[in-house]
Amino acid sequence: MIDDLTKLRRRVDKSPEDGDRWMALGCALISQRHIDEARSALEKATELSPENPLAWNNLASALRHSGQIEDTIYACEKAISIDPEHAEAWFHLGDCRMLLGDFKEAYTCYEWRKRIPEVDMPGAHLEKPEWTGGKLDGRTVLVIAEQGFGDSIQYCRFVPELKKRGAIVHLVVQSRLKTLFHSLEGVERVIGSGEMLPAFDLKAPLLNLPFLLGTDFNSLPAEVPYLAPSHRASAQARGRISELEGLKIGLVWQGAEGTAADRGRSFRLADLNDLATIPDCHLYSFQKGPPRADIAKWPVGTQIRDLGGELASFDDTAAWLENMDLVIASDTAVAHLAGALGRPTWLALRYVPAARWMIGRPDSPWYPTVRLYRQNRPDDWTSVFASISADVRKLASTIG
Repeated sequence: MIDDLTKLRRRVDKSPEDGDRWMALGCALISQRHIDEARSALEKATELSPENPLAWNNLASALRHSGQIEDTIYACEKAISIDPEHAEAWFHLGDCRMLLGDFKEAYTCYEWRKRIPEVDMPGAHLEKPEWTGGKLDGRTVLVIAEQGFGDSIQYCRFVPELKKRGAIVHLVVQSRLKTLFHSLEGVERVIGSGEMLPAFDLKAPLLNLPFLLGTDFNSLPAEVPYLAPSHRASAQARGRISELEGLKIGLVWQGAEGTAADRGRSFRLADLNDLATIPDCHLYSFQKGPPRADIAKWPVGTQIRDLGGELASFDDTAAWLENMDLVIASDTAVAHLAGALGRPTWLALRYVPAARWMIGRPDSPWYPTVRLYRQNRPDDWTSVFASISADVRKLASTIG
């Protein structure tokens, strides 16, 4: 059977002057992570169709994957100059601004996500008006989580500011976060997704808040912890944690498997095999789902305590994380939660990470206790885990 890429290449060979065919090939190559070839194909598409904003926007995607952020910005701005209403190009431009630390401009651009047809905005069916930054004194605001668990954990930090401005705040979150988010200051009521809503005056998608509050790099609320597990979950975890002396390390290596967002950001448990040779390290897996099977392949003679089957909610996860001396993670919701709890966290990042982690920094303005370990080249984890292993050895030598 001829695969799709082969078919697309043959179509290009038949009509090499057709910019749309080059663009289709380039997009398919991006999805298959053939980034260099994708960039070449999309450069050809913009050469043949220089007034096609979609071609420039797709080229921006390939350039971003390559880490060429300034060139990505140029391609986004080129698309916008052709079509000032090109929502995806504005969104991608915001992504680049975030990578470079220009938060205020990033969130201005990010408002364009509402005009992207594929983006399902929370609360769109609700008839009440959306808060646009006006006075809040005494008004009830329904804040609604959007996107993934990690986004909810990262952005809930903005909710207490609404309370400070005089609002009564109800917060709708994913059900697995509901109990944990009762610890968030400034919230009158936490509602799980799909539950009956209380009366309210205004609605606000959660990721609108930094834009509406005028957030920039210097005004980012970064005090931790801002979440905490329930007393019940904390007591249960404390009662079961190992009393052995040494370094307690939590591990999670795989995000939402098979999703576009996870492509290239997860690593293998085997990449951490060297931890098995470090004395007095006690390892705990926070991994959920099929990747838990990797634990059975861990080096003989070393055990990892598998918590995956015990973590029914993020409240349970938070309770166990509180007992860790260190968390080593891929870019997952667990990493966000560890950061929100103020736990020491070492985050392994792909060459060009999600925009929140920016570029070129070993730390994060979002989470003061998080240290970033970055790939030096796309898809090359070797140096990342050599550094992590060496640093774990140093840390373990100080605890005993």
